[in-house]
Amino acid sequence: MEKKKFNVQVEEIQKSRKIGLYLLRAMAIIYPIAIIIAILTYPEPYSIFEYLSNLGGATSINGLSNTTSQIIYNSGLTINVIICMIVGIRYLFYKTKLDTYKGIFLILSSIGAGLLFFPCDDNILNWFHRIGGILFLLGFVLFLFFCQFTRFRNKKISLDTKESVKFTFDKIFYIIIVLISLSYLVVYIIGLWEYAGLIQKILLTGMFIGIFILDKEDL
Repeated sequence: MEKKKFNVQVEEIQKSRKIGLYLLRAMAIIYPIAIIIAILTYPEPYSIFEYLSNLGGATSINGLSNTTSQIIYNSGLTINVIICMIVGIRYLFYKTKLDTYKGIFLILSSIGAGLLFFPCDDNILNWFHRIGGILFLLGFVLFLFFCQFTRFRNKKISLDTKESVKFTFDKIFYIIIVLISLSYLVVYIIGLWEYAGLIQKILLTGMFIGIFILDKEDL
């Protein structure tokens, strides 16, 4: 009886994890679409070296009204805040050490996305915006890293076949993402702002790909 009850709990948790993955994948589709539309409605030519944050500013770099792009970009951010917070809290209820780490980093990423609503074109509030950018990106990268570490910690055993799983491309891919995120942090610290916008986009693209590489063995 106890074993049956335990198996039911395991199945429910696995189902909950899958729902969380679907939500994250939905975010990884909606947010890039919002970014693309925001770029297309930006009141002046947008450079790949610019920060994505400029899309959410009240005005463009040259002082033009940016209302349409701002609303679209911030709508994408709103989806990020809601989904990362929901999935992060769900992980805390799984009550394992690794799940707690995943939940904490997703929640930090959600808080970071929330701080991005502070306008980047305000000299004082821009500092909250920058902190939010770091929390959003690095929090999510660390969540992805611990997802991959889950399978590695479980002695690389497949949940489907119960056989050993080799150290595959996705592990190497996440190591690369972690290295890119560290370079982004270094660029921020030493003030090489002219490169930060480009690295930001590379890292964000890696995050989107990383979400779709995840499978149930990683959850």
